[in-house]
Amino acid sequence: MALYPPKCEYIFAPWYLEMFNKIFNVTNSKEILLDSLDPCEDSIDYYLSNGFVYSLISVYALIIFIGLFGSLCVIWVIVTSPSLHKTLNFLLLSLAFSDVVLTLSLPWTLIYNISYDYTLGPGLCTAIPPIQGMAVMSSIYALLLMAVERYQVILHPHHRGLFKTPLRIGMLIAVVWVIAICFQIPQFIVLSEEVLHHDIVVLSSHSGIPEITYRETIQICSELWAGNQQSLAYSIAIFIFIYSAPLMVIVVVYARIGYFIWFRPSPVVVLSANGNERARSQRKKIMSMLILLASVFAVCWGPYFVTMLVCLDGHCNPELTSYFQWLGHTNVALDPILYAYLHVRVREEFLLKLKTIRRRITSWFTFRKLKRSNGIRRRHTVSVAYARSEQQQQTGTTPLMSNSRRTFRHVSFVTSQTNSPALNIRGSKFPELSTDITATITPNTNRKSVTFANQNNLPGMV
Repeated sequence: MALYPPKCEYIFAPWYLEMFNKIFNVTNSKEILLDSLDPCEDSIDYYLSNGFVYSLISVYALIIFIGLFGSLCVIWVIVTSPSLHKTLNFLLLSLAFSDVVLTLSLPWTLIYNISYDYTLGPGLCTAIPPIQGMAVMSSIYALLLMAVERYQVILHPHHRGLFKTPLRIGMLIAVVWVIAICFQIPQFIVLSEEVLHHDIVVLSSHSGIPEITYRETIQICSELWAGNQQSLAYSIAIFIFIYSAPLMVIVVVYARIGYFIWFRPSPVVVLSANGNERARSQRKKIMSMLILLASVFAVCWGPYFVTMLVCLDGHCNPELTSYFQWLGHTNVALDPILYAYLHVRVREEFLLKLKTIRRRITSWFTFRKLKRSNGIRRRHTVSVAYARSEQQQQTGTTPLMSNSRRTFRHVSFVTSQTNSPALNIRGSKFPELSTDITATITPNTNRKSVTFANQNNLPGMV
């Protein structure tokens, strides 16, 4: 069931109520007429079907979960992995951040599309659509920068230009976001809540003057332009600068790169036959990922942008428009899936971090289990300092020498407070010592003491 149905009421002409009172000698003509008419709620056109509402809720819930979780994982992996701090991955980071911004605004879009009456307030009406437009524009221009970066790497590897240093890459990304914000300023100005009335004449006089009118009132969030020409110009600009022009440049750049990789040998790679083939194969994989990212963006957002350009008069089916908008928002859920499937380094780093987290969780649960079974367990560290001269370093003995160099070793172990364990820490920890060292913990005091099996070979304790 859709949310917030339209408000409805019957409007009676004042002269009609006076005439009714005189004819029937009553004073409550309005109440009598309302009782005689069908409830106005029965006349509302509930054009949003239950199937449409339920399908939109299910799909958006899936998009929000996958898009937000996947994009945050991509950001986390790239930021915390120094090996991924490269030009292309920085651009992927910007694209993932755009997806996060767009995903966080999708609950507003869902509520708006399944509601008849807008009730979310003027602040969100003014802010959310420009934020979504900013995220979409920054996404397509991040894809454009990736295409240009690959063009320079493959065709002109010795002239990196704008992509030479991380600072320049950061400046490029910042410029893209500034342009995206500036492009949405007109929407910040014209977006506002608007109240619409839809009147249907129920009863009229012989001269055509309405006596009883049925009225539906809804509130919407819309762009209030000064004229249709301004609205048309801005819509065309959105279609050109956010969709068609960047995609045309991407197609041309990738066509040039594809011809260079697949149909011509690379003259700039001076490697062995195997090395050249391996580099070519790696480039093909990266190119396939980037082309697929751009293609998915074009397919997902194309129908929506075309619909917005065609339906400037507002006579499009609202369900069809909502479905096309949902198709565009699907892009934020597909992007992290493509990263995980096609970007080998990101996938490997992500799996490595998952293994590390699982190992830490397993260790924590194991420690908790031992704590419950053997009492309170503590971690202790025994530090042994000894001295060795240059001569003794070669012979392997460890007497205390005046001209020696002091060396430290640390051993960390877990023990129970209820027992007094002894730990032999010679072996692999101190292979150069000529005596066994035994560390014990005094019960209840947590005091550490160190003894030596052979006091004659004491190697200078501190």
